[in-house]
Amino acid sequence: MLRQHPLKRSSPFGRLSLVACIMGLLALGLVLGACRARAEAQDTAPSVARMQLTVSPQPPTVGSARLDLTVASPDGKPITGAKLQIRGDMSHAGMQPVLADLMDQGNGHYAADGFHFTMAGDWILTVSGSLPDGTSVKKTFTISGVRDMAGSPTTGSPMAMPMAHPTSTR
Repeated sequence: MLRQHPLKRSSPFGRLSLVACIMGLLALGLVLGACRARAEAQDTAPSVARMQLTVSPQPPTVGSARLDLTVASPDGKPITGAKLQIRGDMSHAGMQPVLADLMDQGNGHYAADGFHFTMAGDWILTVSGSLPDGTSVKKTFTISGVRDMAGSPTTGSPMAMPMAHPTSTR
């Protein structure tokens, strides 16, 4: 006796359950994708707070650096008393992040002395924390072309040129 392929059976319930299973998997994929997108919080809008980051030395090099952050209200008034941290990640996977607290220097200025760029290349610095009123804030900056100790740009990446100032990615 010849056996029929399961999809060629004439049972409408077999085909219906297969279609339902495929639709369920597609729906699950969409839901999981939406959850991931929401988990990656967006940068704080300038209507909440404005942040500007500078890195010393310029151009940035592997090793210790000073990060200076200015935080202001939408109308330009300095915001003091915020609790802020900074996380540094390479633009590629496979390395441990560098974490530091930004210390309030007064008049809307915050600093992280001794932030350590561990490798040459492109970095993503994410400032996060809370303002004195409890509002959560987040801002992402890109630092392109951190150089090695000898001062040469990243090897293997002809487009890794240092920038005078970090730029926001969002």
